[in-house]
Amino acid sequence: MTVDEVEKAVFALEHVRIVFRCPARTIIGDFAHQKPADGKYSISQWKAQRLTPIAHGNDIVAINGRGEVVHGLTRMENLRSTYAPRN
Repeated sequence: MTVDEVEKAVFALEHVRIVFRCPARTIIGDFAHQKPADGKYSISQWKAQRLTPIAHGNDIVAINGRGEVVHGLTRMENLRSTYAPRN
C-alpha cells in the first residue's frame, strides 16, 4: 500500500487522522486491521502495535480534530473525541 492509502484506511477504521512524514506515493506495508483499537490505548502504544511495523522507518504523527499533532500519551478515546461526530 502507499502511504496515502494507509492514511485513508486508518481514518476509515479508527476515525483519526495520521500523517506519514514522507511522500504520499511511498510504498509501505499493508494496514490489515479489521477492528478499531481499544480507546484506552495511548497513541504511542497504538502506533507501536499497528503502524510502526508497516512504516518502513518513516515517521508517523497523529492529528487531532483541530489539526494539531497530539502527544504520544494521549488515549485513543480522547483523540477520537476531538473529531466531529460521524452520522
